[in-house]
Amino acid sequence: MAFSDPISVTYNAVATNHVRAYSPGGPSLFKTSDDAYKVEISHVDVKGRRERHFIRITQRKIAADPLTPATNVESNMSVYLVIDNPKTGFSDTEIGYVLKGLCDFLNVAGNQTKFIGGEG
Repeated sequence: MAFSDPISVTYNAVATNHVRAYSPGGPSLFKTSDDAYKVEISHVDVKGRRERHFIRITQRKIAADPLTPATNVESNMSVYLVIDNPKTGFSDTEIGYVLKGLCDFLNVAGNQTKFIGGEG
């Protein structure tokens, strides 16, 4: 089963559509019409023993070069999540509990700021 086309992701309270850009044989790729954001989704079998589920959101923007403010440069940043699990031993439900736990932890006030700020 595949994700819908387009998919919607909300950035700073603004829902943004990403249309499918590429899929056959490789990871699913969804992009905004201005290429400011892209979402990549893939699933990999690792040596027949493990599975890796990967989702990455990349933002591209043009910003002033801090060393030469009159010059604009392209910058990219990504946020991604990898679920690495054995093929047996954990149900999808159990994996979902851990995923939800991580997402909930990051949604607790202050935890995102601490994480992004380099606290451990």
